[in-house]
Amino acid sequence: MDIGGLITSAGINISICVVLSSLYSVLRKQPSNAGVYFTRRFISEPIQHDDPFGLHRFVPSAGWLMRAWQATDEELLEACGVDAVVFMRIVVFSLRIFIIATVVCISIVLPVNYYGRDIEHKSFRVEPYDVFTIGNVEEGSKMLWAHCFALYVISFSAFVLLYLEYKSITKMRLAHITGSHRNPSHFTILVRGVPCSQDESYSKSVENFFSTYYPDTYVAHQMIYRPSTVHKLKKDVKKMYLMLRPTETEYVRIDKPCYLCGGTAHTFKVIHKDNSRSQTRIDDLHPTQIEKECPAAFVFFKNRYAAVIAAQVLQSWNPIKFILRSKEEPTNIALNFPHHTEIPRMLLFGLLGFTFAILAPLILPFLLIYFALAFLVYRNQILHVYVTKYESAGLFWPVVHNTTIFSLMLTQVIAVAVFALKEAPIASGFTIPLVVFSLLFNEYCRKRFSQVFKRSPAQVLIEMDRRDEQMGREEGFYNQLRSAYCQLAYITKDLTISEDFSRAGPNRHRKDDEDENSPKSGQFLLIPSFQDPLVI
Repeated sequence: MDIGGLITSAGINISICVVLSSLYSVLRKQPSNAGVYFTRRFISEPIQHDDPFGLHRFVPSAGWLMRAWQATDEELLEACGVDAVVFMRIVVFSLRIFIIATVVCISIVLPVNYYGRDIEHKSFRVEPYDVFTIGNVEEGSKMLWAHCFALYVISFSAFVLLYLEYKSITKMRLAHITGSHRNPSHFTILVRGVPCSQDESYSKSVENFFSTYYPDTYVAHQMIYRPSTVHKLKKDVKKMYLMLRPTETEYVRIDKPCYLCGGTAHTFKVIHKDNSRSQTRIDDLHPTQIEKECPAAFVFFKNRYAAVIAAQVLQSWNPIKFILRSKEEPTNIALNFPHHTEIPRMLLFGLLGFTFAILAPLILPFLLIYFALAFLVYRNQILHVYVTKYESAGLFWPVVHNTTIFSLMLTQVIAVAVFALKEAPIASGFTIPLVVFSLLFNEYCRKRFSQVFKRSPAQVLIEMDRRDEQMGREEGFYNQLRSAYCQLAYITKDLTISEDFSRAGPNRHRKDDEDENSPKSGQFLLIPSFQDPLVI
């Protein structure tokens, strides 16, 4: 091993790290960079730049590292929610397990690998890297028991830490659900596979079904119409074209020039409000006739418990009809915190650490450095930069748990194969029960904790419903359910809203309702007349 080259490489990388950290500490002090380094605070409240100019702005400091180190889980929870805390638990778990693995493997496995063969070792500086791996151990050597012992210590330490983390995150998730604000998604389910016949529409089928089988808890439903925004725009253009094309028009010629704008004024079409053909075409623009209904709808219930029960029960003897599932929040999901890239990276490094722990333990100190830097950097980013737009309450932790168990089992299987190649059948046989125990532990955790991440407990939902009843939060909330999942962003007031579009509630429009600002019979509507035809 070239110790000089290793030290030189380490020195260069450490120097670059120190320079970049110093540059970061200087740039974050500049007021013009507040939107970059303090994004979360910059969005929530305006940042005052009252700090006078001084040399301290250009002096590097490690204050941000100390604040990131001293931050508690409560501060992270307040800053970015449960997902950020659970993400940091991944980093903390990795630090803990690899500290244990580093201590065990460097103190036990590494000397065994180095002295695994009865050879005269030369100077440490010229030793090849292979002497520090399990490949340097002789076949049939009793020293392979050290590797088996280290594997048991690492595996059972991981089991204990995973169990404690799973239990803690489960409690945190339940506390978040219990203390969460009332959300329309808690009372809404998505229904697919709605049957339709010649006698009734999709909307009528949904109304009849849930009014019959859920008479006490069913509130209303919202049909799903448009598949995309582009389709909506095309439909809007077509509707306007159909409304304007058959209209009987009268032209009023204005010959007086407009001296302010230059030239003569534009010609206008005069449309009679009581025109029968025009009124017929406007009626044809009813949403249930123009917009094609989909065999899907949002169904709203009076309480959370009824919505959860309806989503989990088979609704019809035909399993492809009335397929129900819980609905997510009616917002655009935008993850500012990069879970989708950072979590797989953490799990990948964890996989490498587990598999190389007893094979080539020299990789473990470098992994510790990586996770230590990740601990400081991510905590600083969570406190000052990342802005949470969607909260899953740690829903990704079961994936992290299963991936970690897979990494452990892969390590154990590789160890069984290596022990067999090294002609150590006893050590190989003692490793097989460890694989079985890993499967049993994973199954226990799945039955013990994972159900909380798939569905909410009835006890928690009922307590939340009772709390809402005691605090009188039900008044006026049911009317908000329909508007929360409304697909039509705007509806003109001279067009009626169908009962199919929104069934329940006293605020439903009727066909005979007229807006007080709409033109009365005999009045005129002035619409600009264009020379070029409308192309669709």
